Amino acid sequence: MAYFFERVSAFLRRHYLALALMILVSLVYGSEHIFLKRFVLESGGSYYPVAIKGHFDEGYYAIRAARALGGDFIVGDPILREYQETPASLPIATPLIFAGLGAVFGSLASGYIASDFILPPLIFFLVYLIAFEMTGRRLASLLFASVFIFAPKFGVWPSGGALPFFEPREFYFSRFDYPAATFPFFAVTLYFLARLVRRPSTKAGVFFGLSTGLLFYTYFFDWVYVAVATSFIFFGAVIFGRQKIWRSLLSALPPIFLVSVFYWHNFLSLRSLSAFPDIIERIGVERGRMIRFSVVWFSYVRVILLSFLLSIFFKIKDKVLLVYLVGLILPTLILLNIQLVTGFVPQPDHWQRTAFFGLALGVYFILLNVFYRFISGAVSVGIKKTVFVSIVAILIVWGFWNQHVVAKDNFSFYKTDKVYAEAYNWILKNTSDQSIFGTLSPLTNDELVLFTGRFVFVPNGFLTLAPTDEIWQRLMWFGRMSGLSAPAWESYVSTNTLHFFGDQYGNKSFNAYFKNFKREIPKDVLSAKAVDYERITAVEFPLKPNYVIIGPRERALGAKPLIGKNLRERYNSSGVQIYEMTNE
Repeated sequence: MAYFFERVSAFLRRHYLALALMILVSLVYGSEHIFLKRFVLESGGSYYPVAIKGHFDEGYYAIRAARALGGDFIVGDPILREYQETPASLPIATPLIFAGLGAVFGSLASGYIASDFILPPLIFFLVYLIAFEMTGRRLASLLFASVFIFAPKFGVWPSGGALPFFEPREFYFSRFDYPAATFPFFAVTLYFLARLVRRPSTKAGVFFGLSTGLLFYTYFFDWVYVAVATSFIFFGAVIFGRQKIWRSLLSALPPIFLVSVFYWHNFLSLRSLSAFPDIIERIGVERGRMIRFSVVWFSYVRVILLSFLLSIFFKIKDKVLLVYLVGLILPTLILLNIQLVTGFVPQPDHWQRTAFFGLALGVYFILLNVFYRFISGAVSVGIKKTVFVSIVAILIVWGFWNQHVVAKDNFSFYKTDKVYAEAYNWILKNTSDQSIFGTLSPLTNDELVLFTGRFVFVPNGFLTLAPTDEIWQRLMWFGRMSGLSAPAWESYVSTNTLHFFGDQYGNKSFNAYFKNFKREIPKDVLSAKAVDYERITAVEFPLKPNYVIIGPRERALGAKPLIGKNLRERYNSSGVQIYEMTNE
């Protein structure tokens, strides 16, 4: 035990400056909530830290986390009660992470706020450790991590958004789920990979294997990227005769398979569902066996040029370092063309999400090498430290300024609608947690699950595991019940295509995900469904909600007042009515 504490103490002493900077990173990222809450309260609203109105992805992630906080260890379908026992179609671990934070800090909202104080500084420290592991230079590694935490895509310059210092925008690692919750696992894996390359051993291989196995539960694109990168590093080690490295990599295979077993069990269970083809289409998939070139050719140039420059700098001095860096850069060439082997690929533009770290690390090492070869000798240690402190100080001040400006521009997204919030409070106090609520508004549907934990009748196509035909049937039946005319129903469905059907009706052409990806129901499909809608009656559908909500949002979509002997008004306040459906 004494040896353990001695090691921990030595680690803290060695990296004390990085630990201190973590506090500043935490304050900068967390200040977003302080500024947002201030602007929301000044406008007379109440604050919730998930921008469902402005960032639909955040709403989807938050809904899954809310269901996990409610007790679902495996979050399958979080919105339709009839499918709640299904396997997970999205990463298993990430909703559990935010649910855990919610449990620790007293509520899901508090957990999300806490995540911005905890996860970005953790990412900062892990990135610092990777750079330090490969260089042994503290200040240089701290500088890299300081720039990366605010501009993680600087390695893809001159692509848009690579250097966000001139235009205020939301920080990359402020985004819930991906990448805030996924990148720490990704960084830990790359850290253990760096240790394996530097100090190969069976133990290093086991740690790398365990961390890689966890990636299966956080983000699909991360574990595929690591698999390809590791393959490059393996062959590089073989070519350069680094037997210990490739043997250590082989020792990682058993723990990878062991840790990922449940992932494959869940996937096979998902694969066995009759609705699986529909689920894949709604999540988004591109088909074809063509080489991707026209829209990503510059990515190839960047990767090849960067790899060439690194090989010049490190071909004699440090082949191990070269193998690691180039191994993290080259996967782009494979991943952007993986469809040549598989014939399909989910959301292919997402491969760029995995490549930017390796590119940033490569650019950093080139700049570092240039500095120490041509500049360092002519500059005193005092000047170096002054420049370092100045750059970090500027980044921190800029970070606070950026958070303030972005919060001022976007606070309306985080402002909850008072009349609906009051209705949700009534629902929490007066209805069962197994109740199903019907409402036309996609926003109300998402808020119902997030704020009350209840189930809904009108599905979110990206989250549900129901077949697409059933989504159409629910939309028709509830549209009829709500009194929508055929033209109003067509408009309602077509303007909310993303919410109801995800990418089901997106552009299927090759490279569409890299261009202006449009989600639009084909006219012939919508016309045929409109004909079916004209024929349907409100008694044909076997599934019905327990309650129906009609408020300002629903009336704006065309909902009419509900009249019927099987409807009993239970709530009426500030323009929002809640009806209970009875068996009378």
